[in-house]
Amino acid sequence: MDSRFDRNIRFFGAEGQARLRNAKVTIIGAGGVGSHVLQQLAFLGVGSICVVDAEQLADTNRNRYVTCQFSDPVPGSPKVEIAERLIRGIDPNVRVAKIQDSLVSETAFRAVIDSNYVFGCVDTEGARLILTELCAAYGRPYFDIASDIEAGEQSRYGGRVCIAQRGASCLVCLGQLDMDEAQRELGGPEARRLHQAIYGVRATDLNKTGPSVVSIN
Repeated sequence: MDSRFDRNIRFFGAEGQARLRNAKVTIIGAGGVGSHVLQQLAFLGVGSICVVDAEQLADTNRNRYVTCQFSDPVPGSPKVEIAERLIRGIDPNVRVAKIQDSLVSETAFRAVIDSNYVFGCVDTEGARLILTELCAAYGRPYFDIASDIEAGEQSRYGGRVCIAQRGASCLVCLGQLDMDEAQRELGGPEARRLHQAIYGVRATDLNKTGPSVVSIN
């Protein structure tokens, strides 16, 4: 075993470190939270990491993505590419797979199914519902990770980690999933249009996003 993992082995044991090296992990979302997750997985010595993200880097991401560098062009920097660069910069022996596509794609579904562990670092309830059900169907341990800041006179901030495995502790069971929002997101443009016609325009549709900082992530 590589001596770089000596301190890990003192905690996990040689067998635990070997299990990390043999693990196949898929991360859905290489953004503010996901970039930290993939960085730590690389430091831990996970042997195979698949990164799924359809987006490119934006200037507003630069305050919190540990994957990005000042010289990365915007547009022109797929998040999966800068994720791979970070992983290989930490440990070039890690096997990296990149899927620059939506979660709702055959390649992304196959990556989830072929994994030992799945991390969801996504922003939408629809994606969380899909990952919850897909991982439950194929018996894959699912880690759902989220952070949030509610700005106001009394700001609230923090995050959560939900771990679902063996059919227990899913996001729906824990009351951590807004099913109405998930159904609207998965219902397509027409469902969202009808909802807006009845209830008015949602704040999330006004091209406004909330605060996000690297420390919270």
